[in-house]
Amino acid sequence: HLSDRLFEVETVNGKTVFLYILVEHKSTPDKKVGWQLLRYIVEILKRWVEENPKWDHLPAIVPFLFYNGEEEWRIPPEFLHLVDAEEDWRPYLLNFRFPVLDLGTIPDTELSGDERLRARLLAMKYATRKEKQL
Repeated sequence: HLSDRLFEVETVNGKTVFLYILVEHKSTPDKKVGWQLLRYIVEILKRWVEENPKWDHLPAIVPFLFYNGEEEWRIPPEFLHLVDAEEDWRPYLLNFRFPVLDLGTIPDTELSGDERLRARLLAMKYATRKEKQL
């Protein structure tokens, strides 16, 4: 994806880690987005392992959801909400959480300090909000 970014960062404990930021864009709520993100993560890791055959540790991957739909995003921001399993099993099952940035919840003046970026974000924010369009 063109929006994906790999960063090499140092943690507060002085350890160097790779942080892969995966940005997924949605304009309508999608309750299966966790499944989509998991597939992306697996593909990213497969490619990374091929490119780094002598790896000792996998890079950390943070999936991030950018949402600009008209409806409020109300879907739990974690993979495990898709899994039908007993509550007692949950600690043993694969799970990850993903932050959701819902443009509709951010006041226009706070979208960005950069005028060009703010104009683009405003266009995205109101593209799906028919009652707010000029």
